[in-house]
Amino acid sequence: MTPRLVRKHCVIDETSKALLERAIQKMGLSARAYDRILKVSRTIADLDRSESIQSQHISEAIQYRTLDRQFLALTVFRNNQASLPTDLSTIAGVH
Repeated sequence: MTPRLVRKHCVIDETSKALLERAIQKMGLSARAYDRILKVSRTIADLDRSESIQSQHISEAIQYRTLDRQFLALTVFRNNQASLPTDLSTIAGVH
């Protein structure tokens, strides 16, 4: 879905917009993430059989985004941890 279609089909009220903007600022997310959250919110609203996106749909989508970021961070941490040397003296330069 293009950004133009997102704006057309994912209309939100001022309360929801403020909630989403606070989350974007607090979490340091991009404009692309903003659109992704809107799309997920639209899907949640559809599953809820709601004509419009409500603030609870936005909140749920933000929670999914938070979980996604936490999972990504954990995966990166685990992958990097596997490549760390077990002998810490190599990091400190001690021979």
